[in-house]
Amino acid sequence: MKVESWQGINGKLIHNGQKAIVVKDEQELADQDKLQDRLKQEGKPIDEVRKALIKNTVKRQIKTDPLKISSWFNRHQDSKNAKKTEKLVSDKPTHQYKADCKK
Repeated sequence: MKVESWQGINGKLIHNGQKAIVVKDEQELADQDKLQDRLKQEGKPIDEVRKALIKNTVKRQIKTDPLKISSWFNRHQDSKNAKKTEKLVSDKPTHQYKADCKK
C-alpha cells in the first residue's frame, strides 16, 4: 500500500496500485489490516479518487464575490438566479447557493 498526500489538500490517498480510498484521520493509518479491508470493499480507481479529493478541497477554498456571480447571471439573461445572489451572505457560494436552490 502506498500513501499520497499533498500540501494544502485535506486527507490522504491510500492505494494499492489499482484501487484507492481517502483517509482523513491520521489514526486510521496505524491499522494496516483495517485499511486493507476498507480498500478491498470501498476502493475505486486511483485517478477517480485523486480527482475527487483535489476537487473537493479546492471547492471549499474558493471564494467568490456575490456581485461577480450576480453579474455572470445577468450577462446570461438569468434574472431569477441573479436575484438569488443578493441573498448570499458569505463569499463561499457553493455551500449557501446549493442550500438556496433546494428550497
